[in-house]
Amino acid sequence: MTTTYERRIGDPERVTQNRVIDLLTSKDMGYEYVGYWKKRENNSNIEKEYVVKFLKKQGYSDELIRKAVNHLESSAKLGMGNSLDDKLYTTNKEFYSLLRYGESFKVEGSSVSQRVNFIDWNKINNNDFYIAEEVTYSGCLEKRPDIVIYVNGIAI
Repeated sequence: MTTTYERRIGDPERVTQNRVIDLLTSKDMGYEYVGYWKKRENNSNIEKEYVVKFLKKQGYSDELIRKAVNHLESSAKLGMGNSLDDKLYTTNKEFYSLLRYGESFKVEGSSVSQRVNFIDWNKINNNDFYIAEEVTYSGCLEKRPDIVIYVNGIAI
């Protein structure tokens, strides 16, 4: 049972969350609300279906998309569970570089590499923006941010 004190704490938080969602999903901001993900299984900092959707829209081949998404997911997981600050710092720096500058991949049968950009930094409106609330992440500890913003399926 929720006490009166807990309701008073929760109500303003809910109102604030609703305001943020309303603002970001407004016509001017253009974020797409994807849901209340408290009980959704397999929440991730990389939402593969949205990343694939963005990369297809950019005209990349299916094989290139597969390689790029696998690399993105494995890069995001490298720092998970490490307690060494240097390792986490290095992983975050490398992941930032991946998001900022993209990565080159070769498609089988081709001798030329093609750069895949996970975020279009030159034309911001080419990106897909999403917002989800109460996204539960499980790992060493369960975490549940009130609001998570995704750019092309990548939690920011």
